[in-house]
Amino acid sequence: RFCPDLPDDSLCVNVGATKLSGPQETWWAPFDNAFIPEPSPLPTYKGVKAGFLQPYIKNLQIFRCPSYPQGQVGYCMSYIFNSPMGRPDAFVSNLGVFFVWDHKRTPGCANTGTSTANSSSAPGMRGPFPLEQETNPPTHYPNRHSEGFNALKYDNSSKFKKSSSLDTSGTSSRDFIANLN
Repeated sequence: RFCPDLPDDSLCVNVGATKLSGPQETWWAPFDNAFIPEPSPLPTYKGVKAGFLQPYIKNLQIFRCPSYPQGQVGYCMSYIFNSPMGRPDAFVSNLGVFFVWDHKRTPGCANTGTSTANSSSAPGMRGPFPLEQETNPPTHYPNRHSEGFNALKYDNSSKFKKSSSLDTSGTSSRDFIANLN
C-alpha cells in the first residue's frame, strides 16, 4: 500500500497494517482498513479504495475467493528477505522469488516485522514467516485449495505451492530472497 498522507513514510513502512494512515491510503486491491471487522455485504469501492490495479481490471470480484467470503480481498502478502520495496527492478536478481501469495484474514494478521535468526526487522529486511510458527489452521501459508496456494513470482509467472514445501530458511531461501545470486 501507499500512505501519501504520511510524507515521511509514503511506503507505510512504520504503519501497522490495521492502522489507517489517512484518507488517501491506497492498497493494491479493493480494501479499506477503516472497515475492521469487514462489513457484510461489502461496499462498492471507488477512487483510491478500489486499489492500484482497478484501472486495469473490469470486474473487482476477481479479488474475492468464493471459498473464503470473510475477506474484503483475497489478500496477498510477501515475506521476501531483503525486500525490493521502493527499489528499482534491477535490485531483484532472483526472478523466481515468490513475491505475493494468497493470504488469509485481513492484512492486520500479517506480522511483517517477524524477525528470525537469519533476518532483521529493519525496513526492507523482513525474512520469511517461519513455518514452525504458523497457526493451525494456517494463516500466512493457507491451504484452502488442495492443501496449497497460488503464488506470484517476481518474473510474473505463478506457481501452485504447498506450504509444507516452502523453504523458509532465511538467508539461503530461493523462495524468499530477492537478491540471491
